[in-house]
Formats: sequence, structure tokens, C-alpha cells
Amino acid sequence: MKHEHHDQERNEVDDRDQEENEPPKRFAGDLEQENEVAEGGERYPTRFAFERVESRTRKSRAASIQNLAVFLEDAEPLPSHVKLLGVYSGLGMAVALVRKCPKHHNCCVFQVNVFVVVGGVLSLPLFLFAVNRLKSNRNGVRQLDPKASDLRSRLCVSLCMLALVGLIAAQSASASEHVNFNRDIRPILAAHCFHCHGPDEAESGLRLDAKDGVKDAFGESKLTGNLAWQRILSNDPDEKMPPPSPGNELKQEELQLLKQWIEQGAEYQSHWSFVEPQRTQVTVTAAGSTIRNPIDAFVTQKLASKKMQLQPDASREQLIRRLSLDLIGLPPTPAEVDSFVEDRRQDAYERVVDRLLGSKHFGERLAVPWLDAARYADTNGFSIDDHRDMWLWREWVISALNRNMPYDQFLTEQLAGDLLPNATDQQRLATGFLRNSMNTHEGGTLPEEYRVIYIADKVNTVSTVFMGLTMRCAQCHSHKYDPITQKDYYRFFAFFDSAHEPGSGAANGNTSPIQRMDGLLTGHEDYNADVRARIATLKRYQLHPPELIRTRMKWEENLDGDAYAELVDALATPIAGRTDDQWKQINEEFGKTTQLMERHVSTINREIKVLEKDLEAKQASVMVMKEKGPRKTYVLTRGEYDHPDLSQLVTPGIPEVLPMLELDKGVLDKGFTEKEHHADQKSETAVAWQSAKWIWDSPEAAKGDQDNEPRFFRFLVELSGKPKRAELRVSVDNVGVTYVNGLQLGTNEPWMSPAQYEVSQHLQAGENVIAVKATNQGGAAGLLASLVIDGKVEYGSSRTWKVTAENVIAGTSDWTIAAYDDSDWSDASDLGPLGMAPWNFSRLLDQAVPVDSARPTRLTLAKWLVRDDHPLTARVAVNRYWQMLFGQGLVSTPDDFGSQGAYPTHPELLDWLAIEFRDSGWNMKHLLKTIVMSSTYRQSSTASREAYVQDPQNRWLARAPRFRLSAEFLRDGMLAISGQLNRRVGGPSVYPSQPHGLWREISHFGYGNAFSAQAFYPSDSSGQSRRSMYTFWKRTSPPPSMIAFDAPTREVCSVTRSRTNTPLQALVLLNDPNYVSAARSLARLAMAQGGESVGQHIDYMFRRAVSRFPTSDERRVLSDRYESARQAYQKDPEAAAQLGHGEKKNNNTRVAAWTVVASVVLNLDEVVTRE
Repeated sequence: MKHEHHDQERNEVDDRDQEENEPPKRFAGDLEQENEVAEGGERYPTRFAFERVESRTRKSRAASIQNLAVFLEDAEPLPSHVKLLGVYSGLGMAVALVRKCPKHHNCCVFQVNVFVVVGGVLSLPLFLFAVNRLKSNRNGVRQLDPKASDLRSRLCVSLCMLALVGLIAAQSASASEHVNFNRDIRPILAAHCFHCHGPDEAESGLRLDAKDGVKDAFGESKLTGNLAWQRILSNDPDEKMPPPSPGNELKQEELQLLKQWIEQGAEYQSHWSFVEPQRTQVTVTAAGSTIRNPIDAFVTQKLASKKMQLQPDASREQLIRRLSLDLIGLPPTPAEVDSFVEDRRQDAYERVVDRLLGSKHFGERLAVPWLDAARYADTNGFSIDDHRDMWLWREWVISALNRNMPYDQFLTEQLAGDLLPNATDQQRLATGFLRNSMNTHEGGTLPEEYRVIYIADKVNTVSTVFMGLTMRCAQCHSHKYDPITQKDYYRFFAFFDSAHEPGSGAANGNTSPIQRMDGLLTGHEDYNADVRARIATLKRYQLHPPELIRTRMKWEENLDGDAYAELVDALATPIAGRTDDQWKQINEEFGKTTQLMERHVSTINREIKVLEKDLEAKQASVMVMKEKGPRKTYVLTRGEYDHPDLSQLVTPGIPEVLPMLELDKGVLDKGFTEKEHHADQKSETAVAWQSAKWIWDSPEAAKGDQDNEPRFFRFLVELSGKPKRAELRVSVDNVGVTYVNGLQLGTNEPWMSPAQYEVSQHLQAGENVIAVKATNQGGAAGLLASLVIDGKVEYGSSRTWKVTAENVIAGTSDWTIAAYDDSDWSDASDLGPLGMAPWNFSRLLDQAVPVDSARPTRLTLAKWLVRDDHPLTARVAVNRYWQMLFGQGLVSTPDDFGSQGAYPTHPELLDWLAIEFRDSGWNMKHLLKTIVMSSTYRQSSTASREAYVQDPQNRWLARAPRFRLSAEFLRDGMLAISGQLNRRVGGPSVYPSQPHGLWREISHFGYGNAFSAQAFYPSDSSGQSRRSMYTFWKRTSPPPSMIAFDAPTREVCSVTRSRTNTPLQALVLLNDPNYVSAARSLARLAMAQGGESVGQHIDYMFRRAVSRFPTSDERRVLSDRYESARQAYQKDPEAAAQLGHGEKKNNNTRVAAWTVVASVVLNLDEVVTRE
């Protein structure tokens, strides 16, 4: 029936062809070929089955087999034995082509293709001879000459043998490919099995993330007896594994891999990244070879297995441009290019490498990705997103990288610099890495909730940056894929929980603890001298302290209880009363160092009301709005409810005029005072309570402390009479419950602001007892307390307190009353005075907190991370540096070295680099030099079309990578090319131009439209031309021109950037004011320094932009563009005046035309791409 069907179909085709006098219709995949037919010399279209082997689509394979079958049945019937051979031939070919290798390597199909091509070449003469024996009837239908029948049979036998050989080759290739557990099998198990049989859960007691579990499930090498394999193939939904669900089915390739792995013995391997790196010995050939160092040996070995090879070295112009962009983030100057091209010394390339590694801009280049990883920003984040001052930490990073600080020290100081013996200011400053997380002071937030959020951010950042692990999952449950339990997570969490960072309080910028620097970093001595001179000038414009006191006293006279109090304008007069001339005089003396000099602070007469009952804090806070031009200063009645001890008094003067200065407390700084206003009295400034001391249980008792074991503190108070007003303040390590005369007052959270209670109604004449139950969570239990009676501190925590570890009357609170006998309780141990810092939530953390010396600290964690046998730290670091130079790491998931992450493309190379890095003393410059000296790095980015098809993502490194520059280096390059770049290293953040009013649309108003929340003032021209890494970084609204080029917001840690290509990027380069200004500047340079002719101007631009001369075609196109632009601007002087801003009227046209040409050059692919 099948043959009849084909015969009928063929006859129908022949009938249509006879009617329309057209050639027969062709099958898909046929190639047309015009052949001369000897008889009659007429040309007849002939067809033959020629189907390209397609390894990815079974549909095309089926079509190919169908075409082959139709061809075998074409013309007259064949002998039966030939037909049988034809059927087997088709089946054999189908099986051979369907076979696939693990992980889509297609190696067996590749070998089949080789046999098909070779066999086809050998049989082609026979085949063509047979075709030429074809005859056509009068209607053009081809018929096989009877003399060719024997040839036809021979052809079928040849094809059959060819298919059989391909089948054998495919099976041989498939069998010879060894399945690697980590590369091929673990990702399958992680994706489909670990959710139920992994670290988090082990249903039926089976864990497939562990060796024993894998052996139990897959240990039997015979498929028929392998329990797991039978469950995988089962059609019973109750038995099938993984359980049927959309998107969780095993693919055919995965099934084939599992089958091969089982047949090969189901060998288990520990996850590659959790095993200590091993150095593989490699052989580096003699000089003159493409193998210059071990990196090349590893890469060429991998390429050889792929039938690929390295490309020749790139041109010298391209090499120095590549090196310069990679190592300092700036393009080379034409002079630097010429020097290298003309230097014929054998070590000329190495000399360039050493020069760039020693450049002061090297630290800036490496710091940019580190700022991403450390989530550095100049604002606090969240909805208000106002300013903070962290730029000194950025300065430390640049300095450390330029000094080539060993990576283990670089890591240690950022994690635990404050815990090092005799820690310096610089080492404490390094811990800003941990403090870069977002902070909030929004209304309604729970400080303890946000404190935990901040610590979780630190855990996620440290685990990602230094270990390449996704620990975030284990915050809520044990990790589904990696061996990180929830208990492990909170053990890691505990390292940072002892750092005592407040959960709120960012209203004034930085939250405590704060490190005040005595001076700027090394290399800024000359700047410090200039700063000191500016301070001296500022002091001439400040109020003398007595004037401040008199003004304050006059103001306080009217703050009396429930009455209206009028704020006199004497406080404002010395500032707002300055004339414009006086302000101009200051600006002239200070130049344009800071925009803050131009912001006046003033107040108006305003009534306020201090409420007695509605506000527990009963105080007024004065807030200064830093705006351009005179603004109102209000005295608010709402106070600081959570922290009543702290209020802010405006210092008459210029607060924070130079934020880069390191100032002592004084007239230039903000003044603070503890001030309370009551209806029935004027309280004195209460500072005597600072004599309170930390106390804790005895050292002997501390040795036996257990987590969550409580300590009980008691203190007896003798009073001559009932006090009018009494206030108790308590802070406890960790959670405390406070009692007065047996009455529980409340609970204070660990290390938060001191709990404050009004206790006058609970005290009585005679003996009173204050008791605190402290639930300890590790280390010695600590207590800090003071009792303020009628404005004076009468009692504080001291050795007279009694402490015990036992609640002798279990289930009762009788120990809290005076009658209870505490004679056998131990005396508490003094730690020392609180010090001069105000006692609010985090200030007390500046003191030495009682800690058990045996308890692990952040320093313990840092030392563990840099141990020689740590499997992750060195691997993660070298992978990140490789990513910096090649666009992608040897592990393409730098943030995930776990089971869900990618397997290394060159695992032996990764391990070799990790060990080399560690053994070199964690020398970052040595590592980078080793990489850039290799042939792998130096090779050309140009390759054959076949190489791009075979390896489109360049995973095997058969060519140098090409990728778009990161946002910062793209802008920096434009500034350097145009001659605008301010190359000063370090300093505070600057404010390049951005759309007007952008921040006002983004941020919550904050306190009085605070500067950096909504207000934005662009820097002067010098500041705007600083390198992009110094741009003020607002988390909720980073610079738009950088966001367009995939810069992260830095709200969280980021160790890799996405790389997109969108039309928006071209619009930025063509229209953003910064880039238009760069084009205009380059045009002016070309006109001034680039010779006289149009061609010379174009050559000058090209050399500055892409480090080479333009081709003749490029020069011609740009010359035409200049001429057309010049003619257009001659007709439109107004448009020419806009682009020729600042030029004489008769020169506007030329400047505008050359600006257009410069913009074209700056938009070349070579300019924005690292090649």
C-alpha cells in the first residue's frame, strides 16, 4: 500500500507536469543543478537528494530520510534486495544522526558528519555517472537508463555501508565520552531532585547531595537493577521521579547523560568548588611558541580538543589600547601609542604593563567593580535617600589597591580592621565596607527589624563577594541546593550581630559608630595644608562662643512649659544678617571648592508650643535646611521621641562648610546638648549621668555562661522622701526586663537605645529595689543603668549592684522586692565609665563591650577565609579578575559557585590561578600581570566565521573578547579623548549635570527638602570633569547616563553587570550634555592642535579616539560630513551658536560643524568597545 501511495502521488505530479509543461515539483531540501544532457544537447532541470545533516532538529532529519526513500523508489522499480538495503540504510542513517553526546557537545554527530562527507566524496563519481545515465521522455519526466540499473544498485549499497559506518562511529564516540558528575550530573540533580532530597529536606531519608545517598540510589550499574533509573522511567505518576509537574520533566539529553553515568559506574564527586584547589603541572614550550605561560598551556589544550586554536597577537596599537582600558580604565594618548609602536625592545610590552600597573589610576580602575560589590553609595537609600559621608572609605580602597595591599590583608581589614591589635584609624576606616548597607530613619519603622535587615545584608554581601555563595536562601530555611543550613546562616549572622549598628537614626547623615579621621589619606598633605588655611579664614566669619551663649540663653527664657514661646531672631542675625558683599568675600577667598559656601542659613520669628502631655520627650529640635538662598529654620515641637537625650542646637556659623575636613568638636561642628523642657521647671543640662558605668557578672561566672542563660541584677535605693520626678535609664546585653519594687516596667531590646522609664510614682520614702533580669546570648551579661532624681543622677550602675546566675525562687519574682535576702549574691564587676559620648542608642557601643574572649569574632571569620586550605576565597577572587579582563569569568556565575552555578570552562586553569595567587602572597598585581602577559590575552579579537559559529560566546577563548565598556569607563574615555578629564585622584563626590528636578520627583521630601534627598546643585566645570567613580551616587536615582549603560543602583551587592545594547544608549551618546560637551571640546582641540587641513583634523580626532589613523574611506566620509554640516550651519546661525557656545561669532559655524564630526567619531564602535 505504501508503494502504491507513492506511485499514485508521483503519477499525479507527472500528470500536472504534462498539463503545465513544467518540471516536477521539488521536495524540501533538494538542490537544483543544471546539467547538460548529451542527447539533443537540451538543458533539463534534474534533482537529487542532498540534505544537510542537521543535528538539532528531528523534523529535518525525518524529511531527509523521506527524501532518500522517495529517491530510492524513483524511476523504475528496483530489485527487492536493493530495496531492503535501502530501508536499512535509511534506518541506520536515522539512528546515527539522532544520537547525541552529553551536554550538547554533538561530538558523535560531528564524527558521523565526517564519515558522511568522506563517503559522499568517494561515491560522488559513481553517483554523478548514474545521474548522467538518466533519460527523459517527451514530457520531460526522467527515466533511468536500463544500463544504469546496476549502478543504481551499487549506489544504494554504498549509502547503506556509509550509514552503518556512521552508526558505528556515533556509538563509539558516545561510549568514549566520560560523563563528569560535577559538570553533567550534579546540575540535573540540583535542578530536579535537591528540593526534596537535598540539604533542606530528605524525603524518605534520601539525600542526593551526599555521597551515600547517591550511591544508594544509583549504585547499581545495570540499568535493569538500578532503582533510581527505574523510577525515572516509570509511567506510574505515584512512582515516577521526579514527580510529574510542569517544567520539571527530564529532557532527553538529561536522560541520556544519566543513563551513561549509571553505565559508567555512577561515580560521585564532591562539588568542585568545595574541594581545595589542586595545582596541575603543565609544560610551557620554548620561546617563540604561542604558549608564553601556563595559562596558554591550559587554554590551547582545551582548544585542541575542540579543533580550534589561538589567534595571532593583535596589532600593537590595539594591544596598548586594550591594556590601558583594562588596567587604568582610560584610553592611551597618541604619544603613548607612538612610543610603544616604535619601541622594538623585546620587553617593550612588559614595560607598558609595568607602567600601567604602577599608575595612580590603577587603583581607580580596580575600585569601580569593588564599589559595586561593596554597594557603595553617597546616600542612605529607602524613600528619603538623603546623604551620608562614606567617600573616605572609597579613598581607602583606591589607596590600598595602588599600594598593592595583599588581598588577604585587603579582606581582613575590611571585615575586622577595628578588631586588629592596636588598630589604626586607617584599619578602622576599612570596615566601612560593612557599613555601606542602606539605612533608614523613616517614620513608623521598627529599629530592631531594620537592624536585622542591615545584618542580613552584610551576611549576603560577605558570602557573595568573598565566597561566591548565595546564603540569602538560608535566612528563612536551609539552602535547597547547597550545604548551608539555616543554623549555619545564623552562626554566620552572629559574626556581625556583635557590631551593634543601630536600626534607625540616619537623619543627620551617618549613623554611629562614627570614625572621625585626624587627617586625609596618604598623598593629600598638600591638600591638607590648603584646608587648614581655609579653616583659619572661616573662623573669622564665625560667632564668638560668648555670643552663642547669650543668644541661646535669651532663646531659652521663653521655653516655659505650656505657654507660647517666641523664638527671637537674635540667633539668626549673625548669619542671615551678613550682606551679600560679605558672602561674596568668603566665596572669593575660598574659590569654588564647595557649593555649600553659597548656601545661606536664616530663620524667621516663629511661635512654638512645648506640650507637656502629648510629647513624652518634651523637647524641641532645631533643624537646618541646606538650600541655596536664605531659607526658614523651624523649631519643631515633635522632638525625637525614641532618643530624648539627644537634641540638636544650630551652631551659628557655617555648619559642614567643608565636608572633607576632619574637624574636632567646636564652632564648625554641630552642637549637641541633653535638654528637656518641662511645664513646671527649667531643667539644667543633664550630663552628670555620664558617670554611669558598665557592670557585668564576675569573670569566674562568665566562664560558665551559656547562651540564653539569664543573669539577675539587684540594687537597693534609700530615699528620704518620695521624689517629684525620677527617671530610670537601662541598657542590657542582651535582652533585659526591668522591675522597680517588684513591678515590671518593660523590656528593652538588645543594644538598642536605653530603655527610659518615669518611675517617681513607683518609688517611696525608705528602701527601694531596682532589679534587672538580663537574658544573655553569649559572652558576659552586661548592664548599664542610671537613676536621675529631680534632674540629678543619684545612682548609677556600679560594683554595689548584686548579681547572680540562679533564680533561687523559681517561678516567682520575689527576688525583685526589698525584703529578699541577696547577701550571697556576688558583687558586680566594673568595666569603666561610659565616657563623654551622649548616652543614646549607639553611642554606648563606642565603649568596650563585655565579650567572652573565646567567642569567635569577625577577625576569626577573616582569618578563616584566607586560610591556605579554604576552597573558595582564592577561586572567587581570581575569577572576578578574569571577568574584568575577559568580559566573563572562567565561572560564568561569579555570584554562585554552588550547585546551581556554572561549571568552570577551564577548571584546571582556575585552580592553577587560585594557587598561584595565594602562593604569591595574595599579590593582585602579580596575578593581573600573569594574565595580561599570556598569548591568550594578547591574541586578536578577529577570527574566522567558523570560529564564531562554533563558539559564539567565546567560552573556549579562541579569540580575544570584544565587549562594550562599562558606564564609568565609557564616560571617562570620552573626557580623556576630548581633553576635559580632571585626573585628580580621590576627594569627595561631585555632581555632574543631570535633568533638572529629577531628585525631587524620586525622593521623599525628608527633613526640609534636605540636600541630596531632593536638592541638587551641579558642580563647577572642574568637578564635572572628574572621573565617573567620583560622581555622587544616589541609590534611588543613580546618574541616568550611567544607568543607560547598565550601572547598578548599589542598593545591594553586585559582582557582575548585565551588558545590554539598546537605542537609548545611542541617544545618550549623541544628546547627553556631557557627551555633547566632550564632542565640542574634541573639535576645538582638533582645530587648535590638529594641523590646518580637514584631513589633518580628522586624523587627529581618530588617533585620540581609537589609537589609529583612519582609512581613506573613513576620511572621505567624515570630510563629506564636515562639509555638509558647515553648509547647514551657515544657513542656521542660531543652531551654530548653540554648538559653538563660547566662541566668537565668526567662528561658530566651524566649531559647530567640527562638533558634529567629533560626535560621529566618539560614537564609533571602536570607541565604546574594548577589543
